[in-house]
Amino acid sequence: MNYLKPGLLLMGMLLSLMVFGQSPQSFSYQAVATDVNGDELTQQDIGIKAVILSGSITGTVQWEELHYITTDEFGLFTINIGEGNPNGGAAPQFQDINWSNGPFFLRIEMDVNGGSTFVPVGTNQLLSVPFSLYADESEKAGSAVYADSSAVAETAITATFADSAGITETASFAFSADTAQFADTSSYAQNAFAAINANNALNAQSAAFAQAAYIAISDEDPDSTNEIQTLEFSGDTLSISEGNYITLSSGSVFNFPGATLNYPQGIPGGGSFIFIPDQYTVPPDKIFYIVASEEEIRLPGVGSGLGNHITQPHLPMLPPNSMIDNCHCIGFLADNTNLISPVVLVLLPNGGSTFTIPVGSYLVVKSGLDADNSNLSLNNILIDFFSTEIEAIVIPGGIQIKNTGTEEMIITGYLGS
Repeated sequence: MNYLKPGLLLMGMLLSLMVFGQSPQSFSYQAVATDVNGDELTQQDIGIKAVILSGSITGTVQWEELHYITTDEFGLFTINIGEGNPNGGAAPQFQDINWSNGPFFLRIEMDVNGGSTFVPVGTNQLLSVPFSLYADESEKAGSAVYADSSAVAETAITATFADSAGITETASFAFSADTAQFADTSSYAQNAFAAINANNALNAQSAAFAQAAYIAISDEDPDSTNEIQTLEFSGDTLSISEGNYITLSSGSVFNFPGATLNYPQGIPGGGSFIFIPDQYTVPPDKIFYIVASEEEIRLPGVGSGLGNHITQPHLPMLPPNSMIDNCHCIGFLADNTNLISPVVLVLLPNGGSTFTIPVGSYLVVKSGLDADNSNLSLNNILIDFFSTEIEAIVIPGGIQIKNTGTEEMIITGYLGS
């Protein structure tokens, strides 16, 4: 079966310029006729049926007309839709079509033998009504047919479909230059769909498929070496010279050197350790890890009492802005990170409150329990975690914890995933 080359159906459609004080009664359609192998049908008599539908590609036939023409040496043909032989449709005449009642679609059918056995070869939506009826937004575009947003396109004569041709002052015949911004003298730049800033692109008449000719301007910097940058990868960091960097990691906090359950961010060396003789407030962007302390510290404002907190089974870690009292302790600060979430949990006595570990996460309990008063229950099961030597308790997601004892319990630790 012979058909029209699909890639040219939409780009081939051009609108005519009306020279009277009324809307034009036809528009041009141009395409290349090919056979099933993609070879052009040159110098051949063919028949074309043009059908305009409204609503959808299978909608109401508003207009139908026939054309019998001969292709040129390239298989190219041009018809003026609206000037063919009428062949039916809801509109009595072409000028009776109500273009404001869209959407509209154009279906092309062809008989390669120039007869009346037409075969559909493609249907395309008319994305813009093919007349100057809706050129209201093209400020000062005197004859800019469908230059919808061509602000100050004062002499953009026949800048058909130059939808965003901002400041196309003399873009004569810049057909289909959809985004030809600042194409000041792009005469005959037909179908240069994205020739942004293509200044002085004279006679780029058949620049079809030049869809990415962005900013076709001369390079004012002839140096071929001063823009070369070096891409480097070191450890888990990918960086570009004189530019930005990204950190590549597996998403686990335990990637830090020396990391353990109790110190998931590792332990820094040297002068990172600090001594707290009594009171201390954790900086807003830090996590405070205690590595040596008395058996109890106080967390003012936490819970209902003085905030007494047992430093067993292992030493606490405290989130940013935490206040500490009676902290005769040594510890170190680590940067706050979204890989873990330090928590301070208050569990009321006699099961008065509960906490459920989020599904997909785990809770590491670092402090708040002792062997003499282990009243933490998991899913209503009381477990003595101190039957063996422990340093941290890891509770999986979905488990509910509560305090079955008679005194308030304050727990510190962190959530991980």
